[in-house]
Amino acid sequence: MITVIGSAAITAYLSFRLFRQASGTLSLGKINIISYVYFLTILQVFIGAVLVNLGYDKHYTLDYLAYRIDAVQDATMAAYLMMIGLPFVVLTIYKILRFDPAGQYEEFLKKDTVENHNDLLFWFLLIVSAIQCALLGLMILKIGYIPAMKIVFSDSSLNYALERQRIEDIQLFGISYIKNLVIIFGIPIVSYITFAFAWASKEFKWIALALVMFIASGITQTYDFSKSPMVFHLFVFMLMIIYFRKGVKNVVMIGFGLAMAAILIVMYRATGFDSSMANIYGGITGRTIFTQFGVLAYHMEYFGKIGGFLGGRSLSPSILRLIGQDPASHLRSSKVIMGFYGSRSVYDGTAGVMNTNFVGEAYANFGWAGVVFSIVWVGLVISMLFYLIVKIKKTPATIAFLAVMTKTLGAMSQGGFFDFIYSFSTIVTILGFLFIIYFSNIMGLFTGKRKKEKVAAEPRGAFDEQGPVQLASAPGVVEIPMETGENISPIIEDTVKNE
Repeated sequence: MITVIGSAAITAYLSFRLFRQASGTLSLGKINIISYVYFLTILQVFIGAVLVNLGYDKHYTLDYLAYRIDAVQDATMAAYLMMIGLPFVVLTIYKILRFDPAGQYEEFLKKDTVENHNDLLFWFLLIVSAIQCALLGLMILKIGYIPAMKIVFSDSSLNYALERQRIEDIQLFGISYIKNLVIIFGIPIVSYITFAFAWASKEFKWIALALVMFIASGITQTYDFSKSPMVFHLFVFMLMIIYFRKGVKNVVMIGFGLAMAAILIVMYRATGFDSSMANIYGGITGRTIFTQFGVLAYHMEYFGKIGGFLGGRSLSPSILRLIGQDPASHLRSSKVIMGFYGSRSVYDGTAGVMNTNFVGEAYANFGWAGVVFSIVWVGLVISMLFYLIVKIKKTPATIAFLAVMTKTLGAMSQGGFFDFIYSFSTIVTILGFLFIIYFSNIMGLFTGKRKKEKVAAEPRGAFDEQGPVQLASAPGVVEIPMETGENISPIIEDTVKNE
């Protein structure tokens, strides 16, 4: 018991210190990519590891382990190693780059938002939104109802597990990409972009479009009765508010967290599942703090003991083809684990897949060498992205991009390691945002028109971390005409001063 408590305390202390230095701040009101990974890992892996080793091991996922003691010990070691090793790698990279994350991130937050003035972008997004909403309406017609409404009004006659499977099989025009890419993936992305422009411009047309897309995106997040996607979806909007407001008070983030917990409780209860927060083994609490660790223990037990290592087969089929391997051999570790251990939560409809921290999939493919390599690789990816974040120009499009990537990398850290090597959805996201960020430049090549940028200082208020202050009239904006041929890359910070 002393050993368990001591090792957990040392890991918690070192991890806290290292992540605080690596992220620049662990303030909830100034959350960023690195600190978000820290909070997710604490909540979904570390707490479960500590509790299981302290004897709170009655969660159902642990009942299926054949070599329980060894699997739990290995999973705990992998989790602790990641908690300390990941921020250490990030800090090492920053030492090489002579980069100060705390100072640079604070400077980034204090930057004013530069709004790109381009009516063509609005009309482009309006057309895209109209197409997406029309396709969403067609999908709803095929479903026969709006799933979100079934959740809101608690239709007890509905078998949610069967309905989820039926909805998953629905396709539009026989093309799966229309539903998966254009509707389920694309509508939320457009909703983030329109929200960012609505916040920055305060123009009615942007606000109206953002409201329509916010409603449409809410439907997409619950189309198959999933519950947690809605919470992470709303979190992206909160991130954008943080970037726009240059940080918010911690109490605002605590209130946001409580509101998200309330939404989860309502959704679980409405769909007939255990919504208890008091039972640490069941409902939302059990799924949050134990399931990820339990699935990590599955990985440590199965691969190398019951079955062989995958040896890189979890790479995407496209990458396997490039390196001369058979794309048909592609196999994700979560699918293997699902097939061998099964999952009560997946079968009864409360969960979709059996995911765990990225070190799980790395171990499944290459053993402990994979765990070490994955920590180094993921540390490199998130450190370089954070490095770019603090140098980026703050426009509505780039703010939406940063918020989406924060959510995406956070989800990847609790999903699969090979998503950090190649992810089609992530590549599409980056390319899409690059098109929006450079939209004015691209259109300028065809129209030859001048464009304008304006800088608006945000009024301080109840959201500000420094505390509530008397609201003042927002200062005027400065419009700076620029030739479309000028170099105004949003990746390189330009200094724009108010007149």
